[in-house]
Amino acid sequence: MSQLWLRDSADGYTQWTSGVSDIEVHAENGPFQVPISVPCRLGNLEETHFALLDTGSARTIIGGEFVELLEDDFGPELLPEMFIQSRLGGWKVSGPLHELKISLPSLGNLGVDLDVNAQVVAIKDFPSLMVLGVYGFLESIRFAIEPSNEPMMYFGLYD
Repeated sequence: MSQLWLRDSADGYTQWTSGVSDIEVHAENGPFQVPISVPCRLGNLEETHFALLDTGSARTIIGGEFVELLEDDFGPELLPEMFIQSRLGGWKVSGPLHELKISLPSLGNLGVDLDVNAQVVAIKDFPSLMVLGVYGFLESIRFAIEPSNEPMMYFGLYD
């Protein structure tokens, strides 16, 4: 596997990727066109689900059936209510901002899965797929997108 490196001094480099996964580019999810879909696992759920990687979204949003499925996995309530503005319109969140473990699975023996204690907004009636946003998730990791015919995402924890 190709690795990505970070210059840590005048003559030294440190590997900053710990894993890599296949991603979907320009995928369709129901009525939505999704520019970049990333596989992830939520809380203690074993199944892998795809989420929209959105550097323009302030928050990570979990909606629909996941809110009920993950009820026991949510960590402490960080805020009782938030207002979310999205490309789908404004949302008055009836649920709180929670902590939740989100894992980015790595391909086979090409690295290790990355677990992040993320901050997520739970909106039962959010009409889109799950969104991985900046605050509380993307700001915690390093990532790079390989936009070739076989698109991939390289990732590692930002420390």
